[in-house]
Amino acid sequence: MPASSKFKSTLSTAYVTRHISQSDWSDFDAPFPTVFYFDALILQYISGCSRAVYCGATTAHRKKRKNQSAKVYTDIDCIILDMDKKTYPQIILLGDSIVQNSSYLRDGFSFTACLEEHCARRLQVVNLGLSGYNTSHALKIFEHLIPDPASAKVAYLLILFGANDACLPGGPTGQHVPLQEYKDNIRAILTHPSVKAQNPEILLVTPPPVNEVHLEEEDHAKGYDSLTRLQEHTAQYSAVVRDIALEFKDRRVSLVDLWQAIMQKAVQSRPGAATDINKIGTKDSGDDRIMRSLLTDGLHLSGEGYRIFWDEVRPLVGKQWSREPLDAPSWVFPHWSIAPKIN
Repeated sequence: MPASSKFKSTLSTAYVTRHISQSDWSDFDAPFPTVFYFDALILQYISGCSRAVYCGATTAHRKKRKNQSAKVYTDIDCIILDMDKKTYPQIILLGDSIVQNSSYLRDGFSFTACLEEHCARRLQVVNLGLSGYNTSHALKIFEHLIPDPASAKVAYLLILFGANDACLPGGPTGQHVPLQEYKDNIRAILTHPSVKAQNPEILLVTPPPVNEVHLEEEDHAKGYDSLTRLQEHTAQYSAVVRDIALEFKDRRVSLVDLWQAIMQKAVQSRPGAATDINKIGTKDSGDDRIMRSLLTDGLHLSGEGYRIFWDEVRPLVGKQWSREPLDAPSWVFPHWSIAPKIN
């Protein structure tokens, strides 16, 4: 029996289609996802999609893999992709103002723009940064933040909370979350039913350090009588994130140690100087030119700070993309030269 004769043709969106389920496609002895050449045209069948792609060919050649001979399938004459059924998987950035501000252009650099360029044609970048929020705020509305898998697939979830949780207890902002509660909240986010339903790759980010001298200036300008945050105190919240990332390392959670990356940059910018990394950013170490260049107000990242953040995140998103062939099978829609079109 010809390979395509088992599929019943139906009229859909003005196209003749042949519905191919994953089980039907397995009759072709093809792994998911796989690439076929149809008369020199290329298609990719995406796992989980119920339909394959039209190429107007009568012969399909399975892409030759290492140590395998190419397979030929005949009479695959009319297979069409319902383009309107396809949506971009998402990478969601979830956090406080450090995430919200990542979409801004600072000193000629935008973290979110770099991420969008990196993910072009593969992932939709969704910035859900919520300025002023701590983990308790986030958990209260969490069910509204992560979409249902039926409406959108979340491939990556970046989580960065802690800068507000680490406000000093009894401080004027009222944003403080005790350390143990913060730890419980981060765990609750990672195990939330909405996250479990999506099963994304999770990038768990440590809150960055502060620059106490600069932050004190800003706090006084806001009318606060004392510092809202201390370097040593914020460091404890970063340590909690490291511990949780280690605890969840076998559950698709990767650590992005933004605290360490920024502190290392501050150390490296002092060549030949004896530096106690634990003192950097504290009032005891005095005004710090390097930390001022990395944090705009002693708390939020500058353009250079976001560059450091980007350097930590980029290797963790789309690790396999650089190894793809020119036809880029991870693209949601194919190259223009082989894309379906009207007329």
